[in-house]
Amino acid sequence: MPPLIRCPRRHQSRSNSEGPVARDLPANICQFMSHAMENCFRLSDAIRNILAEITFDLAECIDSTWAVAFTEPYSNSPPLCTFGQLPDVKLCPSHVASAHATQAGPIADRSDGAMPQIMCPIQVRGETVAALLFGPKQFGADYQPRDRELIKRSAAHLDFILSDEDLAAKVAAQMARRLRRKRELASAREVQDRLFTYRPPPIPGLDYYGGCWPVGEVGGDFFDFAASDNSVLSITIGDVSGKGAPAAITMAFALGSLKALGSGSQGTPSELVGRLNRNICHVSPNSVFASMFYARFDALRQELQYVNAGQDGVFLLRDGLKQMMKLETTGIVLGLSTQAEYQQRSVSFAPGDILVAATDGITEASNLDGRMLDEALLLDAVRNSLTASSSDIALNLIRVVDAHLKGSEPHDDRTVVVVQFNLETGAPVQRGLPLRSPASTQAA
Repeated sequence: MPPLIRCPRRHQSRSNSEGPVARDLPANICQFMSHAMENCFRLSDAIRNILAEITFDLAECIDSTWAVAFTEPYSNSPPLCTFGQLPDVKLCPSHVASAHATQAGPIADRSDGAMPQIMCPIQVRGETVAALLFGPKQFGADYQPRDRELIKRSAAHLDFILSDEDLAAKVAAQMARRLRRKRELASAREVQDRLFTYRPPPIPGLDYYGGCWPVGEVGGDFFDFAASDNSVLSITIGDVSGKGAPAAITMAFALGSLKALGSGSQGTPSELVGRLNRNICHVSPNSVFASMFYARFDALRQELQYVNAGQDGVFLLRDGLKQMMKLETTGIVLGLSTQAEYQQRSVSFAPGDILVAATDGITEASNLDGRMLDEALLLDAVRNSLTASSSDIALNLIRVVDAHLKGSEPHDDRTVVVVQFNLETGAPVQRGLPLRSPASTQAA
């Protein structure tokens, strides 16, 4: 039975290509392993799938750098599953047997950082059928008593579930359905990633960057860049109402329609946004709408034309970043009415000006006390980055938001676009790939 394979996250690597090999072990360990081979029973596919899923979930909960699960006999069976990058999976079986032979108790701690630091045997009706091994904690942190307590409780629950074949089958079926949904969401996440324009052609004198950090596997935020005539840059940033699949589908449709309409050159900004609004009205549910800011920068004319369809959090910092102009809405959100009209406005820009556009996951971020992020803090984060690139400014904004949250989880998707006007250089500015998530940064 091959190990269960789960869709990998960006900061994780799971592999089952390399199994353990038999090794020369002390006599007492060999006796233990021989006894295990005589008394162990063949695990059903349901039990094996449950063990694999629990191993993955525990490793994520306790922030383990890697984990591996073995079933008996440990010396000649490939690992049931692996999580993360193991230093040497071939050495793990000897540590499992050693922990058993020395009667280390329910959870054995080991000090070697290259080897398992926590080992937990899994029993069914009094017989040890598997062992879960966890490597060092992320970022060199120490395992806490609550981590060990979580593993102990999970092992006790597994004993109860796996002792009842009918219950184990039902739990395994539920886990299989959950796994299918995760795989589908992971595929949807990849599709969303591909919709974002990460490396458009350079525009002389403009340094620009966009990043999106969904709160779930898929999100409703979006951004886009399009270039035309080597001097005109079009940017888009938007937020579809709600969360989950409906918001993600509407977001994909909105961004795909924008690209199909020719966001870089076809018609005026107000005409393009009007057509996009009618398209969204025809396909989106009545309860789903989208706010969006669309702008064109003409580097030769030093002019910015824009339409703001209900998108808050758009700022233009000018005069050495001393002055701040908020680019207010010029029309209602998209998807409410096919008769909606959108006004177009123009402003001039000068070298040193910076445009910052962010969705409400940033501008309305609230911590555990319910206190929203002060807008002045965001603007200060930009002003304190006079010599920084657009990507540095955007990531600094995310760090400011994370510091405000004080460890609490974000409640909404976070998307930011930054454009700097460096027209005195007259040369393209080099840009790096935007990051998708600050935690693994979870780079996309």
